[in-house]
Amino acid sequence: MSAVNEISDELRKKVQDKLKQSGMNLVIKRMVDNICSSKDDPRNIDPGEVLQEVYSRGLMSSVLETFNNELPAKSELTRSQFDKLGTIDENESLENRRVDDDEFGNNYADDDRGKRYYLKVETLGGKAFLDHLSHEKNSTTCKSKRFVLHLFFKSQRFKTKPVDCRSNPSFQEEFIIDVGQFESGVGQLLTVKEPLRILIIREDQNRPISGGVIISFNVHDWRSVLLTDNGFESFSLELFGVGSENNVPVGLLNMRITILPCPSEQILEKTMMTQLQLERGIHEESVRNFVTFSKQWMNDFLSIRPGHIFRHVKLSAFDERLASRPISTFLQFPYNADRVFLTPFHAAWFVSLLTNLQNSSNNDSIRNLQSLELTIASKCGTSEDLSILLCSLLLGFGLNAFVALGSEKNANPISWVVTLDNSFNPLFWDPKTSKRFTPVTLTNSENDNETKLNVSKSCMQQKFSHIGCLLNNESFHCNIQSADSVSLVDWNILNPAKWKSMSPKRIAKFPYQSQHRFVLLPARVDCELITARLELGIQELIQEARMQQELSTRWDAITSKLMGQQLATYELQGSTGGSNFNNFFEDVIMKSLPAGYNFKGFHCHSRSTTAKNLFNSCMGDLQCQEVVYCRGEDVQHMIRVSVFPYPENVVSIRIMIGCRFLAV
Repeated sequence: MSAVNEISDELRKKVQDKLKQSGMNLVIKRMVDNICSSKDDPRNIDPGEVLQEVYSRGLMSSVLETFNNELPAKSELTRSQFDKLGTIDENESLENRRVDDDEFGNNYADDDRGKRYYLKVETLGGKAFLDHLSHEKNSTTCKSKRFVLHLFFKSQRFKTKPVDCRSNPSFQEEFIIDVGQFESGVGQLLTVKEPLRILIIREDQNRPISGGVIISFNVHDWRSVLLTDNGFESFSLELFGVGSENNVPVGLLNMRITILPCPSEQILEKTMMTQLQLERGIHEESVRNFVTFSKQWMNDFLSIRPGHIFRHVKLSAFDERLASRPISTFLQFPYNADRVFLTPFHAAWFVSLLTNLQNSSNNDSIRNLQSLELTIASKCGTSEDLSILLCSLLLGFGLNAFVALGSEKNANPISWVVTLDNSFNPLFWDPKTSKRFTPVTLTNSENDNETKLNVSKSCMQQKFSHIGCLLNNESFHCNIQSADSVSLVDWNILNPAKWKSMSPKRIAKFPYQSQHRFVLLPARVDCELITARLELGIQELIQEARMQQELSTRWDAITSKLMGQQLATYELQGSTGGSNFNNFFEDVIMKSLPAGYNFKGFHCHSRSTTAKNLFNSCMGDLQCQEVVYCRGEDVQHMIRVSVFPYPENVVSIRIMIGCRFLAV
């Protein structure tokens, strides 16, 4: 038996053993049985449907985690063995493996439901990323900055391994994309107008799970491969920047796209051009209708009351490619929000953990927005982007959620999320902090001084002071009441005398409508490794800081373990907004202290995974300095770090530094 077969058999046996040990085989078997029972004829089960169910439930992530540590290192295999065995990238949403055309031809033959087609997309390296020549010359920067290429098609997501930030980045990956199953042959492939969406992000290796900077976002119509007689095409895709740099070239990406299995018939160029012209004509007509409708609708809104011109109401906004789109099309219904989050409160906490960027538009309600997939992949966005993401997630939980466009008390534009219950009582959600509150409502005849005082003291009501409109992916409501203060507004959006609404059927005809749902990937970070590194790093920094003050440092490992429960309580309070949790921490600490000893502690919340940054942020607080530089008799310090993972490898990091000392 060859070495490759031996390694394959060994891996197969380890996978089977791991699945049995973890009980995952029973879960998958039960899932397949449920699919079989739902079909009239179990023999007609689509393998792609089973795979889709496996990925949507997060089972593939669990399977990979059970035996990830058992896989042989890549350095142990020769290049030929590596190519034949295939690769599994822990960062990919689907299994990224090398396949042969014959495999698809044999396994996916014609049946009563048609043939399933796939795209094999190969990235063959980048060129002419001239803006990053300075990074290449600086070896330190080159190693700390990395490129990551993300690929989107419908609801499928993929990404490459991080590569060094160079002028010619070495993107060398293969992706297998499911195009779909078609009954009427290859001609039906031509009607799939969903393009490949390619995103390149620059990440900081020192902060690998803190998001990155968007370098380029481009779309490519893959259907040109249907014109080839051999089923594949190689080309160089010119990449452009985003936003104001939309027309500025960023670099070139060499690619090869193969349709699998190779179609038995070839699409004529004339047929292709006819289809593209038809799609272009429909899109342009849809855009013209939207522009005409939006102008008329806004004129009607402004004619109701002269003061409406000062209200923050927008029907459209520019996206990352400077295309003017209806704002409602930026929202998408999530595919698996209820799978990756326990409650809507956890979803709001997740959004608050993303990096908040300052909006460049200070004099208007909304100018530039970015698609949801960019916000999720880059883990950052403006307050408007975060509001759109939070609203989409809340819609996935079945809440009656809306993005609210309004202003602060000082008239600065602001956006947030509003949910309405069945009685139209509002609940405000701050996407930056995940805090929620019910606005204090006044009637026009109310003169209760105490109630007005509560309104003036409410910080969040001062922040979200005036409301212009509410919108989501299916509805749009403009406030046409005489008052736009949130404390005076009637929130019954079905009352035409108070709110000017759009028909859902009209919104459904808007251009740029997305037919796919975005998918969130479960967390796959090694929390124990991050915790160990941070604790060791902060311990060294504390010792160095005390050494500069000519103070010795001793550590209490037993009491350090007791502080973890308090960090978990802090995270529960932050992620759910609750406060009624039984807190045994004080009793446990006092019980552990010897007689006559006192305890001091300091807690900090951060997303930084660098010990130095985390320690510096803590030392900015005087209470932390008192703990670190504690002087006295028999002083011992404690350190505890807890890492709480969330989807997309977003983490919430909590640290507690404590000390015990003998009271004098």
